[in-house]
Amino acid sequence: AYGIAVDSTSVYFTGGYLRKVGKNGGTVTTLTEGVSSTDIAVDSTSVYWLGSDSVNKISINGGAVTTLVSGPRSPSGIAVDSTSVYWTEPFGGSVKKIGVNGGAVTTLASGLNSPTHIVVDPTNVYWIENGAVKKVGINGGTITTLTWGLSNSYSIAIDSSSVYWTEPS
Repeated sequence: AYGIAVDSTSVYFTGGYLRKVGKNGGTVTTLTEGVSSTDIAVDSTSVYWLGSDSVNKISINGGAVTTLVSGPRSPSGIAVDSTSVYWTEPFGGSVKKIGVNGGAVTTLASGLNSPTHIVVDPTNVYWIENGAVKKVGINGGTITTLTWGLSNSYSIAIDSSSVYWTEPS
């Protein structure tokens, strides 16, 4: 498997497909084929993933795939909250969002140096950018650098009080 996400009842994973299984095991259900993305996210109704030039979603129960936006070049990192899907565009140097049902794309931050990996909380979007951890409000605004001087930071996570990241040794 390549990407993984969880909700209150299921584990979703990719590997040339998008599948789900109950947290306690059981029957594996294929939601759709042709998904190799390592970048997936889930909310209460849908699973979201990045294609090589798209942001997509499908119901947590399967069905038709919806492409929310086409055109981002090699998007990286995906996060979702109750209203929006967020992603980074390393080659475009930006952090963007779109409504969970589509609509206009909003650029939250631009002029960045290869932003990757992203998480969101109720007020901010956080990402890794070339040895730094940064944030911006969920509606854009001033970019804040939380820490810098990191080497090869890869993943990022948050809880109610802290931001966490990995640095392979």
